Amino acid sequence: MKFRCNWLLFILAALLITVGCVLNSITEKINTDKNADINTIDWCQIGRQALMDNRLDKALDAYNKAIESNSKTAEAYNGRGATYVKLGNSNQAIADYNK
Repeated sequence: MKFRCNWLLFILAALLITVGCVLNSITEKINTDKNADINTIDWCQIGRQALMDNRLDKALDAYNKAIESNSKTAEAYNGRGATYVKLGNSNQAIADYNK
């Protein structure tokens, strides 16, 4: 009986260590993603302001940088699409709206 308890404690300790390592890895990934998103959000804000000020080249550049930072951000594609519309590039706008 004593041998089984020691073995069970060993397995439980190994399991807790493994879970702790996995949680640490997940936390590091979340923090890395947050930093990327902050950068993406900043670029989108710059692009939005430039688009409202009709500085289309700056808006396009900012939205491109936002997409480079995080290619899954719909706001960046939407903003870049709106910029393309103002530039008269409807095909590129449609491509961005479809992403």
